[in-house]
Amino acid sequence: MKGVNMRFTIFGMLGILLWGIALDGAEKNTTIGNPYGICAHLNRWEYKQLSRELELMKQAGIGNVRTDLDWNQLEAEKGKWNFERWDAVVEEAEKNGIAVLPILGGALPQRELPLLEHMDSWRNYLKTVLLHYPRISHWEVVNEPDLSSEFSKAEKYGPFLLESARMIKHVRPEATVMTGGFGSASSYLERVLESGGAEAVEILNLHTYYWKLFPESALGAELQGVRKQMVKHGMGDKELWITETGYATSRCVDMKPITAAVLGKLNLDKDNIPVALIRDTEYYYCSDRLNCDRENFFSGKKNFHEISLKELKTLSPEQYPLLMLAPNESFPMDYRNELLNYVKEGGTLFVPGGGIPLYFNLRKQNGAVVQEVAGEWIQKMFHIGWEAFWTNPQAPASTHVQEIASGFSKDIPFPDVVGRYLSKRNLKPGDELIPVVTAYSKDRSYSAPVAAIYKFNSELKGNIVVFTWMDAMESVSRETQGKFLPRTYLIALSSGVDKLFWYSFRSMGENESREHHFGIVERDLTPKPAYYAYKTLTEHCPPHSTRPVLSKKGEFYIASWSKPDGDKVYAIWCFQGSKSGKFRIEGVVKGVKDHLGNRLPAVGDVMQISDSITYLTGDSALSVMCE
Repeated sequence: MKGVNMRFTIFGMLGILLWGIALDGAEKNTTIGNPYGICAHLNRWEYKQLSRELELMKQAGIGNVRTDLDWNQLEAEKGKWNFERWDAVVEEAEKNGIAVLPILGGALPQRELPLLEHMDSWRNYLKTVLLHYPRISHWEVVNEPDLSSEFSKAEKYGPFLLESARMIKHVRPEATVMTGGFGSASSYLERVLESGGAEAVEILNLHTYYWKLFPESALGAELQGVRKQMVKHGMGDKELWITETGYATSRCVDMKPITAAVLGKLNLDKDNIPVALIRDTEYYYCSDRLNCDRENFFSGKKNFHEISLKELKTLSPEQYPLLMLAPNESFPMDYRNELLNYVKEGGTLFVPGGGIPLYFNLRKQNGAVVQEVAGEWIQKMFHIGWEAFWTNPQAPASTHVQEIASGFSKDIPFPDVVGRYLSKRNLKPGDELIPVVTAYSKDRSYSAPVAAIYKFNSELKGNIVVFTWMDAMESVSRETQGKFLPRTYLIALSSGVDKLFWYSFRSMGENESREHHFGIVERDLTPKPAYYAYKTLTEHCPPHSTRPVLSKKGEFYIASWSKPDGDKVYAIWCFQGSKSGKFRIEGVVKGVKDHLGNRLPAVGDVMQISDSITYLTGDSALSVMCE
């Protein structure tokens, strides 16, 4: 898995959306088989805890594990093969009834790079591993080809995939071949399918990360789009897998000191000054409770006022002088004038992190919400500017060299890595950019603010406070990860996905960077809430259940399916917060549990539904409808 910030463009379906509706061959199978997978580096740093990890996976109901079949480990020296570690992985997995999905190639030997210039060696590698592991049925042809330097052009990966598939089928005709997980579908996927990929494989494979978005805002629309591409290329009856998705849980430093210091410069740091937050169900746009929490920036004594985007028009800067935006670089530009008027009238926008403010536009298109680069015009409108390594070669892709500006306490903590920078280029006469934290290249030839105040005294009379730190704003809390895991699975399964592998099982946990905290257990194997949420999901929707059908009414999502024993199960949630709803329940309810498996009181016609799933299990006649 690689750190890619935004992977797909379509990411929201509006109105009432039935994700369970079949798209051609997407749902010919009425049951789901065993869709539960996990990613783990079992032959690498996790090897010493191999047995215990697989036991924990089994206890959670996980039936599939994906790991790297590292060529450089198997054949460290040309012609000398060592399968000791991988043999142990396969043996322990089989003991626990867990199927292994190898990532062919894995870490490649330097001597065999570039791979396309060493195809004879690649064919020998394929033949060797396929014959050594005759009981492994499915084979993934390299990881994230679209994000690699060698296969960044689809026209190279398509023929390579076709040649690899032919070799696999020659050695093992019964083997199942699947694409590498595409980290960015869209045009790359289309070109791969056109250049041989469609005929090469039985399974199309995606990596769908939305760590700045809610699962509901992205996944269903994307999967339906991919299914249409598959049908177009004659793959309508083939399987669709997701072999990586997930949310990291790295902890951000306490941002209250730097927030208070910055707002103090504007006389906005007093506890009696309220903060306005946006929570909009139409655009899935929320100021917090996804990648950041208000409590990490503001005192517990602060008062908060939540508004929808439509209510921006009447938001008074006098009553609410501070408005916090979401730390995801996006904003629905249909509301740009309302936002601009707020600043013109003296309001202060607070961008708590996530990269470049107002970089993406969110807009409606054909019943969906699409994301697109907004362009320089929006930066000019708000008198702000930015730089990054792709716009200024002197700007470092990332740097740890940062210094607090004069006038601020030197012991104020802030995140230790940054890669987006602020500029003065769109300031108007009377405006100023006040640095709070300045970042430098290693040789200090480049410097720019990464936390700053845009203080306006032109046609704009307010302020924009910007923190650009990204890594800290690309994670969720451990509790949120636990809520999102089953929601992601139910959306994916109802959209025709056959297997989904969560990334990952165990967190590296050596530092607080995002990549070290994707696991559902900690480094010491202590379960996070997501582990228990996974276990609860597999208990309520065990293998060979019917495929979940998902509907949405208002703010409520309702998924339903039948277990192999005939019992009916409903899973109900809303995308954020908590809301009371009236439901018509028919049939016998045998049990009610939350997303972690805790028993809940018996339900009535009115239920309090939150962003954590409520499971209702009943007899085959159970019916739950939102009124």
